[in-house]
Amino acid sequence: MHRMVTLLIATMPALACLDRVAEPENKTAQTQLIENCDPDVTVCEPTPVQSSTYNLRGAFYFSGWHPDACFYRPNQQLWDDVIEWNEQHPSDGYRQPHWWHDGYYDNDSQVLVDKQILGMYDAALDFVVFQTGWNLALESTPPCPPFWTHAIARFKTSQYKSLLRFAISWHEEDNYPTNANRWVARRDAGWTVADYRSRFATMVGYWRDNFLSDAQYLTLDGRLPIFILGTYDLLTPYSVFGDSLAHPRNMIKLLRDVVASGGRQAYVVGIAWTIDQVDSIVRWGVDAVSGYNYGNVYGSDWATYARSYRDYWWPNMANVVSLANSRYGMNARYFPPTIAGYDARPIGGGFRGVSTQNQYELHLQEARSFIGGQSSLTGEVLLNCCWSEWSEGSILERASHISFQKGTGHADAHRRVRKGLATGLRQPPRGWIDGIYNNYVLEGRALDDDAPSQLVEVHFYINGPYGTGTYIGAAGTDHYRGDVNSTFGVIGNHGWKFEIPPSYRDGQPHPMYVYGIDTSGEEAYNVTIGPAPYWFTAYP
Repeated sequence: MHRMVTLLIATMPALACLDRVAEPENKTAQTQLIENCDPDVTVCEPTPVQSSTYNLRGAFYFSGWHPDACFYRPNQQLWDDVIEWNEQHPSDGYRQPHWWHDGYYDNDSQVLVDKQILGMYDAALDFVVFQTGWNLALESTPPCPPFWTHAIARFKTSQYKSLLRFAISWHEEDNYPTNANRWVARRDAGWTVADYRSRFATMVGYWRDNFLSDAQYLTLDGRLPIFILGTYDLLTPYSVFGDSLAHPRNMIKLLRDVVASGGRQAYVVGIAWTIDQVDSIVRWGVDAVSGYNYGNVYGSDWATYARSYRDYWWPNMANVVSLANSRYGMNARYFPPTIAGYDARPIGGGFRGVSTQNQYELHLQEARSFIGGQSSLTGEVLLNCCWSEWSEGSILERASHISFQKGTGHADAHRRVRKGLATGLRQPPRGWIDGIYNNYVLEGRALDDDAPSQLVEVHFYINGPYGTGTYIGAAGTDHYRGDVNSTFGVIGNHGWKFEIPPSYRDGQPHPMYVYGIDTSGEEAYNVTIGPAPYWFTAYP
């Protein structure tokens, strides 16, 4: 797509009213529409007061990496653009598109999505926001099925789904580039406001029955957050139809009504692309405002991009939300977005800056300080952009075969800041040697705190350390150890077993060096486990 959104969720739905607003004199001028939708003429009930502090961290997940007949652009082509850019610009090595699959990144793979969930859990994320879409094409009767749902489907069938909550985001673009032309064509072909509202209600009903009903769907004070990317774009069909029933406020009201018909309440998060959109979005009765991929107002590198977030976007967005709440009697919150970087050159976009691991960690610390200082407005919620937005260079995910700025440390940095761990690069694995059992089986434990659910390799050398000793084999933490899980509050397997080679089962003491191999694959973080050397005696 790629204007995925960046926001987070709060709660308490806004009970916007369904009333007739002044009809626009110029039905294609969005500026005129805003002037005519005046709160003094159309007053809605205020959104409920939100008193909870959620203290949540989430990330947007681009779900488009799978062929989908309902989307206007083949996703394989999008992925190929990323690969081609990487091959032509080898210095931008952070975008190596080879993770578990060489080539196409298939979001319909259960194995891949399972690993994604474990990666997000390791990064200490509380929830993930899956992007999804809906095709309202004229020729589709009934509408083409929703697109970009494969990752959500695999999440729902994952054995690890209990580790995370999820929510959905939707962009008004349906399956074409966002502009008024398609809405003009629909109106000219005979569409009415009733047709628009009917298909919109069908879409929300699908969400209600297939996503919002899942036990793992995120809730805030019992309400179900739905993220609307590009909320301001809802003005386009209103400008074309010229009927107040198509006004964004009334479409948000329709969304709430459809969700309520299933016995639940929606929590609407409106994404604003620019500061001047915020006042209107709050007036339309959303529960929270956020942003996605803010611009770099100071330059074109990471230092100025991070400064743009810290000194311009966060404080100004928060201020406008507060002023709009006061002006219209609303109670919307502001969920500041964070970002790992932005580089959309593979799809013809621009470059705003890409962070290193340490730079990103500082950015997260600044965001944490900001929401802590305005907890009543922010609910202490941050949404990271993004987990898997490869075509825009917004990549947080752990990619075991990818060199992202010489490491997979963005997920690690997020975990450290979230857990309040010491600042710095990766933490090396930790491990213990339990002893020899059954004459020749050496047993022990190992854990990589930066990726606690992942298997840790353990390497063994005899008669000297790595570089001088003799390598005699390796083992992996593929045995369950409940003592490790309960002590450190982690999941997965953390026990290893290694059979001493027959030539050393001679009843004589031998010096062994045991190494825990860091899950990043970076040799600098490998560490010895237990005494060095560890003396053992094995028997046949």
